[in-house]
Amino acid sequence: MQYLTACITPMKVLAVLKGDFEGNELVLPHYRMDWEKASINGIQGIGNGPSLVVFAKKRTDEPDSDDTPLDRDYIIFLTKREDGQCDFVTGQVDPSFSVFRLNPASLHRGEQ
Repeated sequence: MQYLTACITPMKVLAVLKGDFEGNELVLPHYRMDWEKASINGIQGIGNGPSLVVFAKKRTDEPDSDDTPLDRDYIIFLTKREDGQCDFVTGQVDPSFSVFRLNPASLHRGEQ
């Protein structure tokens, strides 16, 4: 697509709720909006566009930095593809509907 950039985000797996998963790390391929690329291709806005997922990254001044996310907890609903990689259950067009960020405060409601 003329306005998307492919990303590969490493994730640490804390728990698996359903299905089989070996290991404690996951490499998650996804796309992000690239407005600079879009403007070069003449795209001003996208009506009814994709609902992409955004993982907050560590800030760095290095131009070739990876997509290492901040230490935040998510529940991510994934499916295993035929090639063994994981993909969002809602697909690559609307992956944000498969990702839910956990609020740390909500995990400790009963504590004072």
